[in-house]
Amino acid sequence: MLGIKESEAHILSAKEHYQNTFSPENISIYQYWANVKQVVDADTLDLEVSVGFNLTISERFRLIGLNAPEIHGVKKTSSEFKRGTAAKAFVEDFLPDHQWVEVEIFVGKREKYGRWLCQIFSKGESLNVALLTSGNAAPI
Repeated sequence: MLGIKESEAHILSAKEHYQNTFSPENISIYQYWANVKQVVDADTLDLEVSVGFNLTISERFRLIGLNAPEIHGVKKTSSEFKRGTAAKAFVEDFLPDHQWVEVEIFVGKREKYGRWLCQIFSKGESLNVALLTSGNAAPI
């Protein structure tokens, strides 16, 4: 479990790690409002993102800089499944019902499963940092 300052520094470092495929600079951050459609597990969410001009897109996103215990592809009797279920419940409690959240999307590269990397904020608080400081996720 990391402290708040350590978690924030780790997320910043994770952001800096990824590079654009089209320039030598660090990847650009795009900030949008999004509606959470589904919490797949603690580090993967389906979001409906408002891109402006009354347009939305639905995509799957991965929280940058952390890894949460799995709930898919593991035995339901395993300790990882139990930790994953608790971490998912933490995310569901953290995110407000039927309210918009802020999402920072890191463009230029999707991760290996095709998800966009992001950081999510609810009421100004980072979900990424909250998962790390609560011990529900580990830094990667």
